[in-house]
Amino acid sequence: MSLVEYLDEITNAPSMEALWDLHCRKMAEYGFDRLFYGYTNYRLGKSLGDPDDFIILTNHSKDYTDWFLGQSMYFHAPMVKWALENEGWTSWGMVADMFTAGVLTQNEMKVVEFNQKMKVTTGYTVSFKSVSPRSKGGNWSDRFNWPDAGRYGFCLGKTRIGDRGDEQRRSFENPVPALCWSDP
Repeated sequence: MSLVEYLDEITNAPSMEALWDLHCRKMAEYGFDRLFYGYTNYRLGKSLGDPDDFIILTNHSKDYTDWFLGQSMYFHAPMVKWALENEGWTSWGMVADMFTAGVLTQNEMKVVEFNQKMKVTTGYTVSFKSVSPRSKGGNWSDRFNWPDAGRYGFCLGKTRIGDRGDEQRRSFENPVPALCWSDP
């Protein structure tokens, strides 16, 4: 399916479930085989509001979501923290750097250890621009299966916008975070 056909299908999806299924299948073509999307309209300071009000879309296992969401461990996830404080994208290589530097809290370490157990160890986090201080949305994907996944960053269009060491290129100049594809 071409990018134009994909865009046509997602913009005409009859339901959120149909759109999510289509998006998961398309992202799997690029090596993103597990996706997680979260959104809240009720953010206030460090609180994301009542979890019953979150919009959560994921294709992760029930074992993973029961722990991550059911025990509110998302509150301690280093990449969720990054997404709440930033806009743009970043590689999960950042967590390895934080681990090596010894700056993770005990609860952040619990999340990292659980992610390792569940083989959720590499990927990218995208944080969307907020339309108000009370809303926030973001997604992440793991198991990024490009041959140079550890070296290269996200691609938008046919232009590579940064590699893992390119810290100043973490923001989108023209954000289209849900539309990612590679030109290997």
